[in-house]
Amino acid sequence: MDLEPDEKRALLRASDADREETVQLLRLHHSEGRLTIHEFTERMEKAFASKTFGDLKVLTADLPLSIPPTPTVLDHTSLRAAPAGNNRHSFRQHLLAYTWVNGLMIGLWALSSLATGHVLIFWPIWTCPVARLLRAHRPIMSPFTQV
Repeated sequence: MDLEPDEKRALLRASDADREETVQLLRLHHSEGRLTIHEFTERMEKAFASKTFGDLKVLTADLPLSIPPTPTVLDHTSLRAAPAGNNRHSFRQHLLAYTWVNGLMIGLWALSSLATGHVLIFWPIWTCPVARLLRAHRPIMSPFTQV
């Protein structure tokens, strides 16, 4: 009685690396929502206790094959130099946002000074640079834009 290749493989003993690979696959299916935490834990325990490839195969038999996504290839023909007007427009947006935030802070300082009846220390001197630093982490415009 000859066994099929799959049946022969199912009888072979699995290594620690094979068990770990199965657990990684189960973890992926759990993260994608195919297994509940209870199912994942139960199958993980069985995977580490498995002795043969057949024992491991049973744990993933009802799950689809997980094929890693193919890396996207950057198509250089879809990149174009950004028009110069976009940089000016983006700079204006940044400048407008910076001006509004700092104007609001100075207005609050002026109102609080009026409400107390005397001129308060000019605290917007601390918030104006912070507002600039918060906006500085975003580039105005990259030299190329995705079309």
